[in-house]
Amino acid sequence: MTQNSTTGWLRLISILALVSGGSYFIFALNSAAVLELLVWVEFTSGSPGLSGVFIMVSVIVVFTISCYVASWIASGFRRVE
Repeated sequence: MTQNSTTGWLRLISILALVSGGSYFIFALNSAAVLELLVWVEFTSGSPGLSGVFIMVSVIVVFTISCYVASWIASGFRRVE
C-alpha cells in the first residue's frame, strides 16, 4: 500500500493560493470597502456595537469553514491507491 500524497499537496496548494489571492484582493485592493462595510453596519443599526457582533459571527463562520477545509486536505493525504 502506497499513499498518494499528490492529492493532498494539490489540495493544500490550491487552498493556499485561493486564500492568499482572496486576502490580497480584500485587504490590499479593497481595504476602503471593508471599512465602509463596518461603518455601514455600525451606523445603520439600532443599537451600538453591532459591527463587533458582525465580526465575532464572521470569525466563528470562518473557523468552521477552515476546520472543514483542513479535514478535506488531510483526507487527501490519507487517500490510498
